[in-house]
Amino acid sequence: MGWMKTYTSMHLDKITTLTNKQSIIVAPLNWGLGHASRSLVLIKKFIKQGKKLGIASDGIALEWLQNELQENNLDFFELPAYNINYDSSNMSWNMIRQFPKIQRAIKLENRITKKIAELWNPDLILSDNRYGVYHPEIESVLLTHQLNMSYENRLTATAFEMQIKNWTKGFDQFWIPDYPDQRLSGEMSTNGFEIPSIFIGPLSRFTEVPKEGNGILVILSGPEPQRNLLEINLSQQLKSIKEKVTFVRGSHSEIPKELSNNYKVINLAGSHELQELIKQSSLIITRSGYSSLMDFDVLKKPVIMIPTPGQKEQEYLMELHANNKTIRFAKQGVDLSSLLIDQISNA
Repeated sequence: MGWMKTYTSMHLDKITTLTNKQSIIVAPLNWGLGHASRSLVLIKKFIKQGKKLGIASDGIALEWLQNELQENNLDFFELPAYNINYDSSNMSWNMIRQFPKIQRAIKLENRITKKIAELWNPDLILSDNRYGVYHPEIESVLLTHQLNMSYENRLTATAFEMQIKNWTKGFDQFWIPDYPDQRLSGEMSTNGFEIPSIFIGPLSRFTEVPKEGNGILVILSGPEPQRNLLEINLSQQLKSIKEKVTFVRGSHSEIPKELSNNYKVINLAGSHELQELIKQSSLIITRSGYSSLMDFDVLKKPVIMIPTPGQKEQEYLMELHANNKTIRFAKQGVDLSSLLIDQISNA
């Protein structure tokens, strides 16, 4: 069928870093499922190339990848959790307050990475935003779209960029999952560091689907308590909608009765199941994380994206793509009635 177009990394075959690399450790950050899902695209490509793979992560991201790759007989390693909470709507304060915890996790995961390297002897390490997953004697690549924080105020941006420079000094290369013209990530992917970067193209596990469908699909992810707060808010708002509503929660936490009594509820969905749910729906509601943006650049499906309060990256992406006709944005907690009607009518 004409709409079945598969999008994968555009320039991966041309990357000389991969020449003669046969054993690779891939380590995505456990921050929702966005990092795990985009890393999965690379993992599957490496599997097709016959490379030996080890997967390192923690929490729900590690569990999800084990389920996705259970037929491939890969080695899995558990890394320490960052355990970041978004208690405040001020992202800068969240990060500053939890900096010691982040720093400890980075140091610990670096020690564990060195132990994994001794055991497993990889010739390439690919870390998706885990700053401690590198090795001084093994070529180490950081998969990231966030090298520039110009969307923050000048003082905060300078402080964060200095910290990122310090955290990334152990890596040999940046791989940026975007087009070379930076059309998805904008200024965020501008590299002001000495480490070379390569644009490998957007990473999405999905294929384009027809716009037509029935019902609303809510896809939740990301750190607590904001994931739960959005779940509560949407479960209340969508009660009056006549359309069928399905929640994919992105969590194993206890399902609220209000949710289970009124909607179809799925805790975690695999890639194939989620693709089918998206295909069947007329409208999607999800966070405006960068991985979601890459997915819906491929899917071409009407979507409402809601930035995590205080997460300046997601707010920047909302402003950058404000004129996108398929993707509409809304702040958490606002009345979605008119936007829902508009998006469903355009589906």
